[in-house]
Amino acid sequence: MAAPSSAENIDYADIEKHEFAQHILREHGTYFPKLEEMSGFVESVPNMKQRINQLQTQHTAELEKLYARQAAQYVDDAIDRYAAQNDEADSGYSDDINEFYGRPGHGKSSLEARFDREKTSVRLAHVETIAPLRYKLVVKQREEESRKRREVHFPQSATEFNAIQDKELQHRIARFLTSDAIVQDKMLNEYHWGWRQVMGLKEEYLKDSAFKEDIQRRVAVVRDPRRKPTFP
Repeated sequence: MAAPSSAENIDYADIEKHEFAQHILREHGTYFPKLEEMSGFVESVPNMKQRINQLQTQHTAELEKLYARQAAQYVDDAIDRYAAQNDEADSGYSDDINEFYGRPGHGKSSLEARFDREKTSVRLAHVETIAPLRYKLVVKQREEESRKRREVHFPQSATEFNAIQDKELQHRIARFLTSDAIVQDKMLNEYHWGWRQVMGLKEEYLKDSAFKEDIQRRVAVVRDPRRKPTFP
């Protein structure tokens, strides 16, 4: 193999960057999800957790490939140094290698620094991909926790009932008030309501005829098969 006339003529940094870029393209490529995948992905807590786990697994595999590549490069680098030091037939090439590896900041420490930069680059790409998804997951979890708290809450008066903004929750409570004891027991278990918690509104429902008529009207609007289910 012909030796370079001088180490100064070789831009090793650009070569290393190019090789690393080729490694990224070859091993990871660029992922563009299909349109049906983009439109079909529902940002629910289970789906986002699953996607985050997939990205974590993918990132671990990417790092393993990178470490394997770097280990092979480290061995090749050590062999090249050994061969250069013992190549008596080409002392000029050996001198160039000695000069190149003898510069401050090069040699083993430079190789390790490059490995660190490559690892940081891969990790940063992973963080930029997964961070928005993690943020959305936190927001979605807070929304679900808030919804669950609202569902567990049971109004204590007609005024409090009418102040509920969630129409679906309002109808659920109205359905509870108009149901028989068997259905009410089932709903208590399903929505984690307690008997003492619901007694206040039940008593008002039985005593206040105007409130009772309003509740029955709300339920009738949904139950009437001749009309499209709506919430008043």
